[in-house]
Amino acid sequence: MDPESAKSCVLEKLKELWMLLTSFAAYVSRVFDEKFPPETRDEKIHGWLKASTPWLIAGSAVLLLSCCCRRRRGGRMMKAPGQDFRMLRDDFERSPRSYFGDLRAKKKKRSQLLG
Repeated sequence: MDPESAKSCVLEKLKELWMLLTSFAAYVSRVFDEKFPPETRDEKIHGWLKASTPWLIAGSAVLLLSCCCRRRRGGRMMKAPGQDFRMLRDDFERSPRSYFGDLRAKKKKRSQLLG
């Protein structure tokens, strides 16, 4: 296929897509006018907004919390060496030396505070 025929083929497909989108927009506009006639449009839309506002606020809050407050999920867990809780194995395997150094430093601070 030479470049000119490829270009004309792409342009033809873009024209078809444009026609499809314009006919879809006209259909949506027609259905909107049927469901919400211009005479009562303000009242109906106000009613829909009033009914959907709590759901929109709740959905926005859930979306915000799921994006911002998501904890790292997945990964294998292990018992933390020298402590009584579980931790991600990847965190320990990344740097065991620093983990044990931090653990010893915490024990020294604790023993100094206690006495």
